[in-house]
Amino acid sequence: MKKSIIVCLLTVFILLGAIGEAAAANWVYVGKLQLASGRSRTDYIDGETVTINKANATITFWVLSETTDPERPSQMSAWKKTKYVSKLDGTYTTQEIEWHGYTKVDGKVIELSSKKPDSQTIYPEEFSLLAEAIEIAEQYAKQQ
Repeated sequence: MKKSIIVCLLTVFILLGAIGEAAAANWVYVGKLQLASGRSRTDYIDGETVTINKANATITFWVLSETTDPERPSQMSAWKKTKYVSKLDGTYTTQEIEWHGYTKVDGKVIELSSKKPDSQTIYPEEFSLLAEAIEIAEQYAKQQ
């Protein structure tokens, strides 16, 4: 009984931390991708956490993606917060550093997962949400 109470309390603290972290950021709208199937993804970049490494000519930033699916209940959405590092060499080669995902139902978090992905290189397409996020992050980096 004692173990289950401790596990429940730890879960609540982790979930509140994830929500609080997302709420404390300065999320700036990047864009929305709408598919013919009705699925959509809306991306936001955290303007407060953009950092530039002038020595390596890279920027690091967080993107929050909200995904909706017409096959899920209307009050349910999936959220993924991803940390990227991108080169400022014109090619914008990018790597995903870590991500945290969760599902919200009626505004309550019901599932949380995290991962540190393999260091796979991403080459964002010219007219993609990631390319737009990189451009916005670069604007914030220039203000530093």
